[in-house]
Amino acid sequence: MDIKKSKSRRRRIGAGFFVTVAVIAATAGLLFLLYVNRREEISISIPPVGLDERLYRKATADGVEYRYNTNLITMLLLGIDSEGQDTMGQSDFINLLILDRGEKRIRVVGISRDSMVPIRVFDAVGNDLGWNEQHLALAYAFGRTRQKGCLLAQEAVSKMFQGIPVIYYGAADLTALSVFHDLVGEITIQVTEDDLSGLDADFYKEGSLTLTSGNVERFVRSRDTEQEFSNQGRMRRQKLYMEAYLEKLKLLLREDFSGTVSRMETVFSNTVTNIGLNEISSFAEMALKYEFDPEQDYYIVQGTDQAGKYHDEFLVDEEALQQLVLQLFYKRKSM
Repeated sequence: MDIKKSKSRRRRIGAGFFVTVAVIAATAGLLFLLYVNRREEISISIPPVGLDERLYRKATADGVEYRYNTNLITMLLLGIDSEGQDTMGQSDFINLLILDRGEKRIRVVGISRDSMVPIRVFDAVGNDLGWNEQHLALAYAFGRTRQKGCLLAQEAVSKMFQGIPVIYYGAADLTALSVFHDLVGEITIQVTEDDLSGLDADFYKEGSLTLTSGNVERFVRSRDTEQEFSNQGRMRRQKLYMEAYLEKLKLLLREDFSGTVSRMETVFSNTVTNIGLNEISSFAEMALKYEFDPEQDYYIVQGTDQAGKYHDEFLVDEEALQQLVLQLFYKRKSM
């Protein structure tokens, strides 16, 4: 595969759509999946339509050859902005989780829901209209079922990331957020953004804030829709919350692994995933033993914001994304 620069673009999504429960799921989600009540085993389609499945195994950039790192396990984590199983919604929260079995390290890539990238679109009766540049958040929404929505989002992210295989997925909607938070209880953080100071007096920059099931939704979901590009500040708040949540969860797991895991059953009653029961023990061990440094291992896809005709748009920096893909998924070929 020759990794080349291509045009990047982006649009903006309207006022009511917010980031959801998957904001806390990065590493911990691998453990929660053991207790999904509605588990469906379905096949996944990787890499995307139109790409030979072997193309991602090699990459060339600036005349240098790279090989795909086969030690990697990838999982797409989606937070859906709907409530209930009968509505599809959009994927407001999009994170790509990477488990490196060679380095024993976890990495997370945050992707803006406003990213303008090719996704597969469908008409009202489900006819496939092919690839079209749209908000990445809409990829899930085009699915006629939650499973199909996950596959479409999975496919779009794979295409966006130069065809690398996205193997697993996990998606949850708004109904689980307070339950997720109650699993670990109160979390105290230092607020680093002041974009919500008008919403709540406690949400001011450099202030100490205790997050509970009563206020966590406002912290991770809300944004000032009168301000352009408000999703960027929200993504930074999500990162802050995820870091604190994972630290608290790991502490609880070390203190009482079986008890903590047993309380996860109701949490994932509305979660969709393709992880099998026979895989969960390995994932649990990885989640506890692998290193994760939020300063070094959490990445955000870079780009620029622009005001679209109807909604905010995020133009992905394709050159920076190319370098990120090489850094995270490939190793330079030995001479």
